[in-house]
Amino acid sequence: MIKDSPFNIDEIKSKRRYEIKKGDKNYNVILIDYEKLYEELFVIYKASSMSFPEYRRSHFNRDNFNKSFENMEDDGFVFGAFSNIDGSLKGYAQLRRRGRYIGFISLRVDVAEEKNNINFAIVHEVLNYFKDDLSNGSYIDDGARVVIHTTTHFQDYLEKYFGFRKAYSKLHIKYRFPFGIMVRIFYPFRKLVKKNNRLLNLIDGVFIQEEIVRHDHYLY
Repeated sequence: MIKDSPFNIDEIKSKRRYEIKKGDKNYNVILIDYEKLYEELFVIYKASSMSFPEYRRSHFNRDNFNKSFENMEDDGFVFGAFSNIDGSLKGYAQLRRRGRYIGFISLRVDVAEEKNNINFAIVHEVLNYFKDDLSNGSYIDDGARVVIHTTTHFQDYLEKYFGFRKAYSKLHIKYRFPFGIMVRIFYPFRKLVKKNNRLLNLIDGVFIQEEIVRHDHYLY
């Protein structure tokens, strides 16, 4: 999912403009020095886990948080969303830039703030910040289609409200022995897999990708 043109809020439907402006009204989103707000960012990181299934919440620990900020000083951008009521940090977004590519690495918010359209405010400011770059050949990439965990519909949201578009590619898979044989044997029974823990969720992700290849679908 990519955005390769500037965003103009006046070009979208009035209801969608309202949702974005509601977020802008409730939050002040700015580029921040993440090292000065490191502990506050960790609090948000932990709070954001509540939007994921319970079996995935253990992933939101200190080690993984630290890894997410490795080398950010080289090519990274961190945007913080601050409440316009009390000035406290309520969410953040991480992006990395390499040439024309601007990667949308993560967006983490306190789940309790979602009703106030915090995600709208963050994405809107990110697009405003990079508008000149988008006018001159750069693009923001939100990554590939999610197949290995419960979707948050974030990519659908980016497409609907902010004009991101699907960039399609052909998926090729080469299995190491004996995994290819195992996939062929168990593929007919893929619908029986219940995604109620991390291992089964990963297995289901393999079956989804195998189905895409077998039916010659394109992946975005």
